[in-house]
Amino acid sequence: VRGKPIVIFDPRSKLSRALHQIALRIEGEPATEKSLFSRISGLFSRKEA
Repeated sequence: VRGKPIVIFDPRSKLSRALHQIALRIEGEPATEKSLFSRISGLFSRKEA
């Protein structure tokens, strides 16, 4: 099976909160969980490309 493990964004997780803050700083605007997930996924996709 190809692909990377799916990252689960747990609101109780320090890592998830840190990623959320990073995403907010990158975008400079509020982010919903759904848009945050797509943005983080996009960042990983661009790194791999």
